[in-house]
Amino acid sequence: MVILSPEFDEVKPVIAKLMKVAVPTDDGIHIHNDMKSCGFNVFTVEHGEMTAEEFRWNRTMENVFKEEVFAGIIKDCTVILVNGTISDTAGTLNGKQVVPVKGNIIASVIWNYLAEVSRKEANTCCCP
Repeated sequence: MVILSPEFDEVKPVIAKLMKVAVPTDDGIHIHNDMKSCGFNVFTVEHGEMTAEEFRWNRTMENVFKEEVFAGIIKDCTVILVNGTISDTAGTLNGKQVVPVKGNIIASVIWNYLAEVSRKEANTCCCP
């Protein structure tokens, strides 16, 4: 999220107070290689701390990407972490930031992602 700074007439980042991060998985441990036929672990992060985790299953059980089903499963998420070794899907999907990550163990990937976000936010200069 960005806001315009009236003093400096420039765009500045705003540190997210609440975000939800989705990770495609079918076993809750490993990142699934695609998002078509699996569920998602959804992590709630508040002020840089993970406060909740839930599993949301893709009930269609079809290996067909259906945008409306996908959008409904993780509609409240802002970030999707995907397997970076097989994915070239960096960018956005249905308004969600898609972030390729290294590794396939969800626990280490989510902590590494949050550490990287914190590091970037700490290095963001708020001075003109």
